[in-house]
This record gives sequence, C-alpha cells and structure tokens, in this order.
Amino acid sequence: GLLRHGMTAATIWVVRQNPSRFFYEAMGGVARRHRTERLWSTTIPTVGYAWDDLAEAIGAMDDSMARMAGDPGAASRGQRPRPQ
Repeated sequence: GLLRHGMTAATIWVVRQNPSRFFYEAMGGVARRHRTERLWSTTIPTVGYAWDDLAEAIGAMDDSMARMAGDPGAASRGQRPRPQ
C-alpha cells in the first residue's frame, strides 16, 4: 500500500454533505482543509480529511477491526481479523 511506497501521510477529499465523511472522522481523519470544486456547472463544497501518520492510523484501524472480530490481540500479533 501507501507505506510501502514511502507515503507517510494522506488527505482524502470528500463532498461536505456526504454522510460517509463521518467514517473518515471515526478512522482518525482530521478535517483540515475546505475548498469548493466545480462539477457539472455547479460549485460543491468539499472537506479534506488528513492523516499525518499513516502507520499509526493503519495500526489503529487494525486494532479496531480485530476488536470487532472478537480477537483484541490479533493486531498486536500482526494478524488481520478473519471474516466470519
């Protein structure tokens, strides 16, 4: 993924009115920038969610996934939870 290619931070742009933007907040993204995009002859407000430390963010997501799968120690052992 991104870390293997030397990328240590990321920003994802989301339409401000898109309710899925709360997912990015739940995954540790911080709303850092706001801008408008011009699309189909209209102006759309967007929000840039940023992660300054991808390794930390990925580790937190792995821990969260492991807890949901019922194995709180999986992430610390370097394992991804198995789908059920």
